[in-house]
Amino acid sequence: MPTMTARVSVPAAGKIDNVLAGKTYEFLPFDAVAEFGLVASAPGLMATVISGSDVLQDDQEISAANRMPVYPDDFILNDVVAEGERLVVSLRNTTAAAITAYVVVKITPL
Repeated sequence: MPTMTARVSVPAAGKIDNVLAGKTYEFLPFDAVAEFGLVASAPGLMATVISGSDVLQDDQEISAANRMPVYPDDFILNDVVAEGERLVVSLRNTTAAAITAYVVVKITPL
């Protein structure tokens, strides 16, 4: 079961278009179930999660637990993804200080 992880700093009032950009499974080479775990180091970090043409979360605040996502507690988003579809996790900081985001995507081939 492939897994993608990212720990990124989102600058004050900044945005990251896709934390999964350039990762091996950004575009899935097979049909799969993708599970997304998102956690921030502080309140005020918004996330948009897109799987192919499915918008799973649109600019909503994520947990501020300040740790890597714990399975299954922090994996509240999942979707069946077709071969060739793109996974996108976009982050937007609404505060005046940098916030660290922890992102984990678990991929289970079908």
